[in-house]
Amino acid sequence: RFTEVGIPGYPEGHPTIPDDRLLAALAEKQPFATSITTQLCFDAGRIRSWVLGRRAAGITLPVVLGVPGVAELHKLIEISARIGVRDSRRFLSKNTALVGRFLRPGGYRPDGLLAALVPLLLDPPADVRGVHLYTFNQVETTEEWRQAYLAGLAALDAAVAS
Repeated sequence: RFTEVGIPGYPEGHPTIPDDRLLAALAEKQPFATSITTQLCFDAGRIRSWVLGRRAAGITLPVVLGVPGVAELHKLIEISARIGVRDSRRFLSKNTALVGRFLRPGGYRPDGLLAALVPLLLDPPADVRGVHLYTFNQVETTEEWRQAYLAGLAALDAAVAS
C-alpha cells in the first residue's frame, strides 16, 4: 500500500559497511524505492561528489539531501553517538571546522551549507528533489530558523524581482 519508499544514502560512508557494498545495495534496492535520503553530512563538496558519483554509477532515484538543522555541540555529540558514530571525538576531530561553528552563540545553523548546495539543487541531472532537516530533537528551534530562513529567501527574491 505504500506509494513512496525511501532508502538511505551515505555521503560520508558508513562506519561498518564498505562503500562498494553500499553502492551495490543502492542498485539492488533501486527498483523498489522512490527516493534516496542522504544521512547527515556537513560537507557540501562531499554531498555533491556523492550524488554525482551515484549518477555516474547508474543510480537514478531522486535524492533528498539530509541537512543538519540548528544544533548545539553537546546535542551533536549525543546524536552522533546514537546514530552510529562510534567515537564522537574522532568524528569531531575529522570535522574540526565544525567545532567553531557549534561553539558560537546559538550553535550551528545550516545557512552556509544550504548556500553551498544551491548549484547541486539547481543541477537537473543531479535530480535533487528536496531537503530533509535533521532536527536533533530541536524541532522548535529548527522550525524558527527555517521560517526566518525562508522569509529571508522570499525578501531576497522580491528584491531581485523588483
